[in-house]
Amino acid sequence: MRLKESTDVHDEDKTLTLELIDHMTAKGIGKLRIVKYVNHVISLSRLVDKPITRLSRGEVEKLVGRINTSGDIKDTTKRDHKVILKKYFQFARKFDEEEKQYPEEVRWIKTGQKRRRLLPETLLSQDEVRLVLARKFAELVSLQPLLSS
Repeated sequence: MRLKESTDVHDEDKTLTLELIDHMTAKGIGKLRIVKYVNHVISLSRLVDKPITRLSRGEVEKLVGRINTSGDIKDTTKRDHKVILKKYFQFARKFDEEEKQYPEEVRWIKTGQKRRRLLPETLLSQDEVRLVLARKFAELVSLQPLLSS
């Protein structure tokens, strides 16, 4: 695994991440989800100069600010970074997963997705929907002889 060979991840983060892998495996979480977590921990570890769970709340705020203002990563990746940062602290400090409790350093982090509002002018009218359906129906009817052959 690339975690063990990584020279830019703190040893403490490596050890904790390996424990997290065992924990997630025991919970029946799939390999791809686990790999995703590990990759995000590696990315987060590269952004700080000490083990992740040794960050103070102020340092976590700076890290999250850096994530939020990074123009070269997608919003979904930013959200993943924050979700995994919270989960990582939760696991390290042995907070109750079922109760969704988090340590003070990360409890404040918002991880919800922004809702995109649909504007009325972007929606199809009833007439437009009928027209689309009629065209699709006509298209299927015209293909019927070809399908019967």
